[in-house]
Amino acid sequence: MLRRPPLPLAFIALAAFVLIAGCAKKRVEPPPLWEPIALGSDAEFEDLWFADSLNGWAVGGGPSADGGIVGRTRDGGRIWSYSSGLMTTGSRGGLAAVRFFGPNRGLIATDAGNVFVTDDGGENWRLARYGTSMSDNLADFDFVDPDNGWAVGGGGVYRTRDGGVTWVPACLSEPYDRELMGHAIEMIDARRGWLVGPHGTLRGTRDGGYSWEAPATPLAAEERPFLSDVCFPDPMHGWVVGEEGTILHTSDGGDTWIRQDSGLPDARSKPQPEIIQRRRGVIDTLDLGGRTPSLSLTAVQFLDGQRGWIAGHYGPGGGRSLVLHTGDGGATWQREAESEGESLLALYVLDSEHAWAIGGRSRPGTHVVLRHIPAADSSAVAAAGVGR
Repeated sequence: MLRRPPLPLAFIALAAFVLIAGCAKKRVEPPPLWEPIALGSDAEFEDLWFADSLNGWAVGGGPSADGGIVGRTRDGGRIWSYSSGLMTTGSRGGLAAVRFFGPNRGLIATDAGNVFVTDDGGENWRLARYGTSMSDNLADFDFVDPDNGWAVGGGGVYRTRDGGVTWVPACLSEPYDRELMGHAIEMIDARRGWLVGPHGTLRGTRDGGYSWEAPATPLAAEERPFLSDVCFPDPMHGWVVGEEGTILHTSDGGDTWIRQDSGLPDARSKPQPEIIQRRRGVIDTLDLGGRTPSLSLTAVQFLDGQRGWIAGHYGPGGGRSLVLHTGDGGATWQREAESEGESLLALYVLDSEHAWAIGGRSRPGTHVVLRHIPAADSSAVAAAGVGR
């Protein structure tokens, strides 16, 4: 009786691998949490606001939107329509901030210092405040109720008690004074609030915005990052974000601040020397002062003391944006979305199911808004093949 020669070990190993691979279950990718939606506009959008899960507005400007641009959606961000020329054609600046108190009444602030008011959802706007100088620009405003609000910009802090119809100075900056050049403001109530801005500016008020004080922070003396946004979901817990991946957090109402880490190894810029190869195989480096692109965190929103989101982008020249999420108060952060070629500047979180992020386009391609996908819609989006 003839015996078969033994099979080579390599063949047996290959057969076992094929058998195991065939029996293994196909890996199922988790559905995406955010979807990119084409905007159909090349404008740079500075801010957005949603009155509910369907009705939203985005504002901005740029070379393709002379006089500013207002984007409007009535279906949760899937389809947008636009109007432009709110400011005089050829005027300086664009539209910087938007706030609505429902589907009809809203305000827009401009970086030329103007405030516009609407009572019909943005179909018509009327001028409520006119900027008086180049330094009288507005970057952001916040309201504690439909009547009482504050605006901040290069000239300082302004106050309204009639829903934005009239504005009066609360605390103005001296000429060329950087102390109150605010970029974002967050009022906890009618007396307490915070503002942030360039050169590491972080200030708090306890008298309704008439005086501001700088708290101690963990920033080193030589650190002067542009602080872009501030959020207090309750009187005790607050977050501030800015350049170089900066995240500052307080859990005692701002008395003390600590630094939080995004967990991204490339969030901060590093020296980028030029490598020069010399003769006989000796390699030397020459530091030309260049640095790697850092992560500029531009917007932060928290629903409570635990759940929050941050949007930002790498630059200059990075051409990539991220949305980060935490469920443990910022102790750890997870990357929820990534968008190539976008520079995200604004973020709006309505609730845990509905959120949007928007900005400008940093290189050729389709300009998009990122929309957080509600759980009920995520499976359908995944089946359609939409990636993160």
